[in-house]
Amino acid sequence: MSAADHLTSTAQARISAAVTRTRLAMMAERGTRAFWPVWTILFFAISVESFGLLAGVSAPVFIGLHAVLILALVVFLVSGVRSYRHPSRAEARARLDADLPGRPLATLEDRPIIGADDAGAQAVWIAHLERMARAAERAKATAPDLRLSDRDPFALRLLAVVAIVTALLFSRGPSFEAVAPALTASGPQISAGPDFEGWATPPAYTGLPTLYLPDLTTGAPIPLPQGSEITLRLYGDADPTLEQSVTPDTVELAERGIGIRDATFTAVQSGIVALPGREDAARWQFTISPDAPPVATFDEAVRRSTGGSTEVIFSASDDFAVQQVTATVTLDLDAVERRYGLTADPDPMEPLQIDLPLPLSGDRDAFTETLVEDFSTHPLASHPVIITLEATDGAGQTSQPEVTQAVLPQRLFFDPVAAAVVEMRRDLLWAEANAKRVSQVLRATTHMPEDLNLPSGAYLALRSAITRLDLARLDDRVAVERDAIAAQLWDVALMIEDGALSDAQERLRRAQERLSEALESDASDEEIAQLMDELRDAMENYMEQMAREMMENPDRQQAQNMPEGPTMDGQDLQELLDQIQDLSEAGEREMAQAMLDQLAQMMENMQMQMAEGQNGQPQPGQGGTQEGLQDMLREQQNLADESFREMQREFRERMGQGQQPGQQPQPGEPQQGQGGDNPQSLGDGLGSLAERQEALREMLEGLRSQLPGDAEGEEGEAGRRALEDAEENMADATDALRNEDGGRALDQQAQAMENLREAMRQLSNEARQQAQNDQERNGTGQAMDDPNGQRDPLGRPVGAQGALDGRGTDLPDADAIGRSRALLDELRRRAGEQNRSVEERDYLRRLLERF
Repeated sequence: MSAADHLTSTAQARISAAVTRTRLAMMAERGTRAFWPVWTILFFAISVESFGLLAGVSAPVFIGLHAVLILALVVFLVSGVRSYRHPSRAEARARLDADLPGRPLATLEDRPIIGADDAGAQAVWIAHLERMARAAERAKATAPDLRLSDRDPFALRLLAVVAIVTALLFSRGPSFEAVAPALTASGPQISAGPDFEGWATPPAYTGLPTLYLPDLTTGAPIPLPQGSEITLRLYGDADPTLEQSVTPDTVELAERGIGIRDATFTAVQSGIVALPGREDAARWQFTISPDAPPVATFDEAVRRSTGGSTEVIFSASDDFAVQQVTATVTLDLDAVERRYGLTADPDPMEPLQIDLPLPLSGDRDAFTETLVEDFSTHPLASHPVIITLEATDGAGQTSQPEVTQAVLPQRLFFDPVAAAVVEMRRDLLWAEANAKRVSQVLRATTHMPEDLNLPSGAYLALRSAITRLDLARLDDRVAVERDAIAAQLWDVALMIEDGALSDAQERLRRAQERLSEALESDASDEEIAQLMDELRDAMENYMEQMAREMMENPDRQQAQNMPEGPTMDGQDLQELLDQIQDLSEAGEREMAQAMLDQLAQMMENMQMQMAEGQNGQPQPGQGGTQEGLQDMLREQQNLADESFREMQREFRERMGQGQQPGQQPQPGEPQQGQGGDNPQSLGDGLGSLAERQEALREMLEGLRSQLPGDAEGEEGEAGRRALEDAEENMADATDALRNEDGGRALDQQAQAMENLREAMRQLSNEARQQAQNDQERNGTGQAMDDPNGQRDPLGRPVGAQGALDGRGTDLPDADAIGRSRALLDELRRRAGEQNRSVEERDYLRRLLERF
């Protein structure tokens, strides 16, 4: 049985047409692959000719290029003909059959080999052929695959297509001019609309749309802002003229192409623009409005914000949009109180230029904004200044200067040593001539370091800054090193003021600022929630650090023990944060911002109380060991000062700047009867100080040998290690002095003093712990909780030696929480039962209202 017996005539015709189309697709594929270089070269050649790129070349070059073109076309054409293989109908039928499931076309041509005499086998075969015939009736032609990326990896064919399309659309070269008459010689001429066009484009900063002048045919005056650009374009062979009075400049229509003329000019005054010879629609009356300058004013006086930041509230307006608002801060020398370090004439200070914030969204024609930025480290901080406010619009016009006087805010320092360091930093930035006085005052401040109770590392950093300043004075490099020394002094002041709180405080400040910016910019609720979580984490870290600082420095607890001061526990802070988030989610962003400012003020007040509560008194010494270490520290300090002065003397002698007879000694140098224990040793070189350094080391060795050999605590072991390190530093300093290496000697002496102070702290802690243990063993220990109500920043009671009393801070376990929740659910269920009496339901509701 043949295939035709199972296919209708319609199905056979459909299959035949699909085979024919598939064959055509295969011809397109093979032709494209064989001849794509030919049409690519032709497209490039036509594009070059259309744009007239070869118009300026010489005849030999022109002929040579065309010869190469023809040769390339012949080569690729012959190669294409040789590689092209015309598809047969059988190939097309096989390709079509391969795209069908089960290859039905091939199956219809098959013949069974066995079972010809078996009726059952014949029935199965006939059923199979019928199923394949139905599948063959769904045959569709295969689409051609014209991809050439494997043969043309650089996509030259696509560049050729773009070039030929561009040439056909925009080319006006010599080739186009040659064929243009032939294309337009016959046939009626069709009008393409008006023979002129015009546009009036306001300046971009105005945000106004461009006007299409042919549409403005009413004859009414057209308002335009000053600086608008007017463009006219005329089409045709006539010689047109232009009349205008909107600009005093002469404007002429320039030829841009065949039959195309245009002119562009800027309107600066009211007037007309007309094209004589056209209809009335070619005449326009323009009313030019000048651009008004912007206005900028201070809304409130410049004030100090949280953390010493400067807060400037200002308003700005313009007829279109304000592009920039700047504030220039200059020193108000007449208002400066010229005393102490400010008596010298100040060095020139560069004005502080501040770009004030603009609205992130919305119009900028009128707005009010607030600048909050910390200028504490700027040389003008804490000085009377003159602040000049100016706004600039899109036209480059500036507002009338708005001037106000203020004191540029600076961060407040409550620790007296930190405040002294900041004041000396201010004097150093005021005038280079203050360098000597700054060095003297800082040396006097650190003369008795054991009485300062400075944080670990602060004293060494301060002495390093003093040494750096003195070396800069000797080398006459104060102007070069001043900014770096001022930055070092600022870091020392922060270290003394904040201690370990500085990192946590900075993180909390950044979290508050980010949340404040989000509230002002109408951020999404999801972003507000993320920033609230960040603020909670920063707040918890800050409070934990404050509690740790109080435990490590019991003297700071005085600020928290004031009976008249309100206490603020963790629950209060958590409730305040929850209120801020609830208000922001409810859309009350301004109220949420106000509560966030209140939280920042509360945290600042807490820091101020802690700083003011630090009395700065050192811990009392413990017996003769503490007194001996204090004397040794003082002697080491004197020896380091003498080492530095000896380095100064030797430097002056090397530079030929030794003291003349009768010259007064330099400030800070020992006079007769002053200085160290052996003033006669000065002037004999650094080597003469080595013996004193070695004697001091031997004294420390003897003192260390008198300490008990067994360490009863971590503090005692740490103190003994610090004494050993100090002894090693003294030995290294002795070697450096003998080798006339003053710089290394000073470094080792400073490290020895730091280790002595650490040893004193550790041994003092060990003595206090030992005394407390003795009291407990004797039954005379005092209660851990202070009856006066000492509390940490979270409101928890603080026991003796700063230890936290766990009472009142226990967290409920999981069972208690579960029972409470179950009880509350039961109350709600009973309150909702209507079969209960009115009195019982009222009682249950009152219980629910309480809880």
